[in-house]
Amino acid sequence: KVREQIDPNFRVGMQTIICKDNYQDFPNLIRMAYKLKICNLTFSYLEGDYQDRKFLLKKEHIIEFKENIIPEVIGIITSVQKRF
Repeated sequence: KVREQIDPNFRVGMQTIICKDNYQDFPNLIRMAYKLKICNLTFSYLEGDYQDRKFLLKKEHIIEFKENIIPEVIGIITSVQKRF
């Protein structure tokens, strides 16, 4: 609403850390960013969880991310770009 009511040049960014608990939500984050007209996205992976390893992605999570989730995100981005 800020853009619409106050300043059309108001820029909003989004940042998140990808971890074991949220990596499958990555496509929904991309959809939400488009819906909210986010200007820039920053995604990072979790660092420093080397002792407990509660949040680090395991090998099978990384494989799923590369083989399934990234192609889905590319599809989302491609479909949105076709509308512009």
